[in-house]
Amino acid sequence: MYLLLLAVALNFFKGLGNHFGHGIIIQYLSGKYREPVEENRVFMFLDLNDSTAIAERLGHVKYGRFLNKCFNDLSEILPRFGAEVYQYVGDEVVMTWPINHIVNPIRPLLLFEAYEQVLMSENEVYLDKFGIVPSFKAAINAGPVSVSMVGGKRKEMAFHGDVLNTASRVLEQCGRLKQRILITEAFLQLIRGSKRVTVLYLNDLFLRGKNHNTAIYS
Repeated sequence: MYLLLLAVALNFFKGLGNHFGHGIIIQYLSGKYREPVEENRVFMFLDLNDSTAIAERLGHVKYGRFLNKCFNDLSEILPRFGAEVYQYVGDEVVMTWPINHIVNPIRPLLLFEAYEQVLMSENEVYLDKFGIVPSFKAAINAGPVSVSMVGGKRKEMAFHGDVLNTASRVLEQCGRLKQRILITEAFLQLIRGSKRVTVLYLNDLFLRGKNHNTAIYS
């Protein structure tokens, strides 16, 4: 009985770790973020294309199943790239990596590429079940944020800082600029020199809610 309970507990936390990132689970249990802590992190905002049209076409119940399929496919590859899920917000996923512990700075880009390949390999499944093959856009930014546990009885981890606001605004530009993925100058500094990545400067944009221009790259 003891071994059975232990196995159930271990599998439960393993499942949480695979879904959200083992780093976040360990830090949550250790109580590291009871008080705000400053960390340097990379954030990637991943968003479903044409979500409104898809939701109207499928209806809210089938659309929910559609999103579950998308996010379950994503969660299968998260451990390979050391990604931690910060939030699922509707049809959007926010993932993060601590800069000091990231093995390879281009991991967020590799994750995006791998996810596109997964969706392509599941093409027939999506068409059979939903009649639609999903595609996603993404924005990546990096920099300092504060991290803490917030809430009363129901606590959750929260990140605060301009890094997230900027990433969210950059994501809005993907459709206008017709780009699958956009990155900022801050993230570019981390991956500069990588021979596996070709970066193209697009423009300095005045993003909504910002007081200065932000350099955007594809």
